[in-house]
Amino acid sequence: ELEIKRKDGSSICEAGCYQCLLSYFNQPDHEHINRRDAGALGLLVALANARVAPQAAETGALETPTQPKATAGDDKHAQWLMAAQAAGCRAPDEGPLGVLGGRAQVAARYKATRTLVALESLPSDVVSELADLGWTVLDMSDPSQWAQQFSTHAVLFT
Repeated sequence: ELEIKRKDGSSICEAGCYQCLLSYFNQPDHEHINRRDAGALGLLVALANARVAPQAAETGALETPTQPKATAGDDKHAQWLMAAQAAGCRAPDEGPLGVLGGRAQVAARYKATRTLVALESLPSDVVSELADLGWTVLDMSDPSQWAQQFSTHAVLFT
């Protein structure tokens, strides 16, 4: 055991010490740190016994390909793909697809830059939730702005 103990075997620190838990980084939280707290111990045991697995977003649980449908949106999607290609952008990895369990639809996903392209404006709560998951969401609902957006966000499409 790495914990420093007294000669009688008792712990030198009760809740935490600089040897095991405390640091200058977490100094504002020292009064809240307690290694003997039942909730903290439960969390640490759960973490110690956890298994690493791909995130749901990477396995498709949060984002699923959408089956093509003959709608006016398909024309916009096809036009966007042609405009992206004409602007020298790389083709998307996937799209169109549903995100957040199908709560919203996006036209394209670029995995390497964690970018989603929406051809219809998404609700702000959906955009916030996707941003919290690490995605950049580009609202490209206005075709007259596409050329400018491709130029401004060129690094996202490479």
